[in-house]
Amino acid sequence: MVREYSARGLVLERALELAGISGSQYYCVKKPGKPGRQATKTTQRMALNKSAKFK
Repeated sequence: MVREYSARGLVLERALELAGISGSQYYCVKKPGKPGRQATKTTQRMALNKSAKFK
């Protein structure tokens, strides 16, 4: 929608305002996958040991 507006000559800031989104929402594209950092090996081992105790 924003690209259509800007392609027709509308200023990008005004197109974003009409669409109801911020500039950061327009420019930042979400990447696929899980968010955050992968757990360390120590944390992974602790989780495995904890789950093994409850079985």
